[in-house]
Amino acid sequence: AASTCLLVGLGPKESASEESLRTAAAAATKALGRDKSLAFSLAGTPGGTERAAEALTTGRLLAAYSFDAFKDR
Repeated sequence: AASTCLLVGLGPKESASEESLRTAAAAATKALGRDKSLAFSLAGTPGGTERAAEALTTGRLLAAYSFDAFKDR
């Protein structure tokens, strides 16, 4: 069972888009940390579930990315 539940809104249904899904996934990733497991509901998402899954995955990956090749350890 999850110990934390985070709800991220997409705004009005009319303006929901793949970009709003990417933004929501990025917000969830930043709020919970990039190493946490996340689950998304794809029911009723804009563009169908396949495109929604791609948008959510892209947002999650971009938010979790950290270029630290030159960072001192």
